[in-house]
Amino acid sequence: TGLWKRQGSGDSCTNAATGSAGWYYGAWNNRDAWCNFDTAAATSGTLASGSISLPAGSLYLGFAYFYETESTAASFDRRYVDISTNDGTSWTQLSQLSGDTMNTWLQKQIDISAYAGQPNVKIRFRFESGDAWYNAFRGWYVDDIVIYTTPTTSYSSNDNIPDNDAPNNMIAPYWDDLM
Repeated sequence: TGLWKRQGSGDSCTNAATGSAGWYYGAWNNRDAWCNFDTAAATSGTLASGSISLPAGSLYLGFAYFYETESTAASFDRRYVDISTNDGTSWTQLSQLSGDTMNTWLQKQIDISAYAGQPNVKIRFRFESGDAWYNAFRGWYVDDIVIYTTPTTSYSSNDNIPDNDAPNNMIAPYWDDLM
């Protein structure tokens, strides 16, 4: 919902951690002639997976992200990761991303073992500008979204995991197929 879209090679706002495609919250803005999330109003949107049946055991959600917003503070241009265990009827916040470095690809790993064994799980990325001011920034890019069965300290966009391939310890490597 909102300004979320799949970006591919040749798109005006493309920026992927690996490969040539990724998910993006923002748009080409003719008024500013730049990729941003300035709609002249407060803006928000969600990017949710399809249903995932999680196996029992240790599980970790990993993804790469890049952002440029008004501030790194938690109270401005908020970026969240949520989970649902009832096919999207209700959601629980896993993480609010804040205080991190802007304008560089970063990696995040979240322990989701508490949700192991659930049959109707969805993962959601949620962006909220909170207001209509200072929104002429690039926005939020998310790429290389996977669910691991073992923790890793080396999860990195530098692993060069293609968009449709992944090591054996990943149970949901095909994010595009889950939308």
